[in-house]
Amino acid sequence: MFRKAFFLLCFALLFSLPFAAPAKNYQITSADINYRLNADGTVDVHQEISYYFSSGTFYELYLQLPPGLQISDPSGRCTEKQCAFKTQMNQGWRELVVSSAFSSGEHETAVFNYKIYGEVLAQKDAAQFFFKLWGDQWQKSVGTLTATVEFPGSASQVQYFTHPYYAQYETAAQRGSIKIASINHPAGTFLEINALMPIEWFSSLPQAKNYLSRQDILDGEQKEADAEVFRQQAGVFFGLFMLIAVPLAFAACYYLFGRETALEKLGYQAIYEREPPGALSPTAAAKLIGRGNSGDWIAAEILNLVQNKFIALDKASAKGGLLGMGEETVVVMKLLKSQEEAASLEPHQREIFAFLGKLSANGTVTSKKLAEVSSQRSYLGAFRSLENSLSSSFDRGKYLDTKGNVAVFLAAGAAILLSFVILAQFFQQDVFVIAVCVESFAAIAIVSIKPTLLGRWNAEGRVMAGGDAAE
Repeated sequence: MFRKAFFLLCFALLFSLPFAAPAKNYQITSADINYRLNADGTVDVHQEISYYFSSGTFYELYLQLPPGLQISDPSGRCTEKQCAFKTQMNQGWRELVVSSAFSSGEHETAVFNYKIYGEVLAQKDAAQFFFKLWGDQWQKSVGTLTATVEFPGSASQVQYFTHPYYAQYETAAQRGSIKIASINHPAGTFLEINALMPIEWFSSLPQAKNYLSRQDILDGEQKEADAEVFRQQAGVFFGLFMLIAVPLAFAACYYLFGRETALEKLGYQAIYEREPPGALSPTAAAKLIGRGNSGDWIAAEILNLVQNKFIALDKASAKGGLLGMGEETVVVMKLLKSQEEAASLEPHQREIFAFLGKLSANGTVTSKKLAEVSSQRSYLGAFRSLENSLSSSFDRGKYLDTKGNVAVFLAAGAAILLSFVILAQFFQQDVFVIAVCVESFAAIAIVSIKPTLLGRWNAEGRVMAGGDAAE
């Protein structure tokens, strides 16, 4: 029933694939935006945003403007085809929209024009244009973003700053304009200008709410720039600290929790021992020193049952070879005791003895029989159950103190969390975030694969594990 349902599900998924709608995607290859400041304080805006539609079909290209921005005379068009234009409010934004069908593989440039009011302000001894030329609401990066601000007078009389401070924008002053370029401009990143101009350039301007002098504004910009430099330096310092914190935590945990007591101090002289220092079963011994797998443990436990006279091993001949016409040698395991007599064995050893008993015929199991049933679902399930039983039969934690492993797990987890919360969010140090995360995951992997590296054996575990415990 399960196989039939699974087959029908796979068939339905395969059948639906050819009809599945492809994911829609596009790129913004370039954006050229121009702001012309007029003597009456208004600003004429002209924006050309070029798209490439890599998959799917789009029907609207739009420009989002803050609802509080005062504009007039909005218009829009496309350069490659006929487009309809409209304005609308959508999710708190005023949108200028051009509409048509834009298909996969096409290029299109949307052109928007409008006039802004009330953004050139009067300060005490200067005019100020403090404005986001490109907003941070864009969800796509821009191949080349170019912003030009034109002034009523010479650009040599303009003092200007670009934000954010950490962004490396290319700027150039040309007679009456300033051009700002950003190559591979990231998504979600704004481009802002704070320009101070002679107030005489303008006939009448609204007064700024924060009525400041030019020097006050310059001092504020310098303060913010210094704070950004400090933030970047603090980010590098914190990133380097995080990089060395995980290795230091690893070394400290080894020093505090991972160093083993010398066997001689415990009175155990390994080179003189002729018998195992403990009465552990093969499975427990293997799990104690962290070696082997459950298949090896089963073979070792069977040999242990042979040694304890529960099973006898012998050889026999059976038909085999090509077409079953020849002979081959098989191993014969003869069960010497009953299941009731196996009550003295450890639980996992009783399970192995019982498992062989289910396979036996007249109290014997051959290697050929094992090979025959190894692919049968019922016996495969029983074998998996036996493996799980072996894996849970011995608690190494009774002999191994894992405080060091837990401490490294916590330190690595904290490093990953702090990297994302502090380095990425506050300092924007992505290189350090990646390096710290790689380093932290490596530390977690090391202690997961080899828990004895930072674990410390108690006296009994140290003696039983012998020289292997020092690994």
